[in-house]
Amino acid sequence: MLDPKGAKCREIRREIKDIDERFDIAFDHETARYHVTFNDGLFATVGYGEVDRDLLADWRHTTWLNKRGEILDYLDAENEKVEAAEERRLSNMAESLALDIRRPMINNYLYGE
Repeated sequence: MLDPKGAKCREIRREIKDIDERFDIAFDHETARYHVTFNDGLFATVGYGEVDRDLLADWRHTTWLNKRGEILDYLDAENEKVEAAEERRLSNMAESLALDIRRPMINNYLYGE
C-alpha cells in the first residue's frame, strides 16, 4: 500500500517539486521503497535511505536535459567515453599479451631454453 505521507515523503516531496511540479512521491511500507512518479507515470523506485543530494541532483540534471531536448546528445557523449575506454583497455591487453608471448620466444631463440 502506498502512503503519500510516510517515511519522510513530505521533505522529499518539497525537493522534487522544486525540480518539477509534475513529480510526486509515495512510500510503500511492504517493500520499504519510495515510488516516484512524474506526470502520473512511474519515474523511479528507490529504497528507503537511498534518496540523497546526489540522487536528487541526478534527477534534476536528467529533467533539465529532457526539457532542453539534449538527452540524446548527452547519452552519445557518455557512450563515446565508454567506447574509448574499452578500446584503450583492449589495446593495453593486446600489448601485454604480445610482450608475454615474445619473452619466451626470445629466450628460446637466444638461450635455447
